Amino acid sequence: MKQELLSLTTLKYFCDSIRLGGLSAAAKANFVTQSAISQGISKLEKTLNTSLLIHHPNKLQLTPQGEMAFQEALKVLESIKQFHHTLLQDQSILTETLEFACTPSFALAVIPPYIKRFQQEHLNAKVNFYLGESPIIIEQVKTGAVDFGILPLEICQNEQCQFYEEDLSKFEKQTIYSGSFHLYASNKIKRSDQKKLGFILTPSHHKETSLLSESYYKKYEKKLTTILEVSNWELVASLVEEGLGVGYLPDYIGIKYKNLLEPCDFGIERHQYRISAIFLRGAHLRKSSKVFLSYFS
Repeated sequence: MKQELLSLTTLKYFCDSIRLGGLSAAAKANFVTQSAISQGISKLEKTLNTSLLIHHPNKLQLTPQGEMAFQEALKVLESIKQFHHTLLQDQSILTETLEFACTPSFALAVIPPYIKRFQQEHLNAKVNFYLGESPIIIEQVKTGAVDFGILPLEICQNEQCQFYEEDLSKFEKQTIYSGSFHLYASNKIKRSDQKKLGFILTPSHHKETSLLSESYYKKYEKKLTTILEVSNWELVASLVEEGLGVGYLPDYIGIKYKNLLEPCDFGIERHQYRISAIFLRGAHLRKSSKVFLSYFS
């Protein structure tokens, strides 16, 4: 009996359903109907003569054979991506898609001019640019959903650095941006009144907030007064802009709001940070990714 050949399309439908969390998301990513994704996976199961998925309401679960197939399929699709990259790398016109993910605050404050430059220099290249928090970005890079991710990796005090994310042993890291944290207040607030304000900070378990608390206590021998805890730096900046308190922010946020925020001098040591691009160790970055990351050199 003649064995049916595997289809790369059905492999991609299967992998996208898993890494994107469902048939609907995979359908949107591939510009097809959800029915087409379902039929493609069924065809793949028939070709492999095994069940790959256990279907639950609003959830997909891999069978043991499905887990094995998923890992192997990712390798196949990565090989195809590399094959395509090899064919294009010597062409003077860049036509590859630039695919990466970035944390929201850095994306909103820093990335747009670099995207503009890339598109102006490479008119035939497409850009797929995703926003997400660090754990989501790490997972996207790990599963091959994006070529690389941009996220804060280290915060330093007295040259002692801590990682924001602990387990990055599978990734290569390239520092693309560095700076320091500052305390900021609205320019509507008189400097003499800035120290009377409470603090608007990210949650206490975040490393920058923890280090600020330690430095503040060391300087003033009392705990700082936190009036608001919010989830991200952009929201901190917006609330500080309204004059509601003092925020502790990386300077690239302060630069974006330079007409609305000004640094406060509390006599506290500034903590340094590094923003890095991460990609899988041993993976071959596409030319589009190398070109884009070279802008940050």
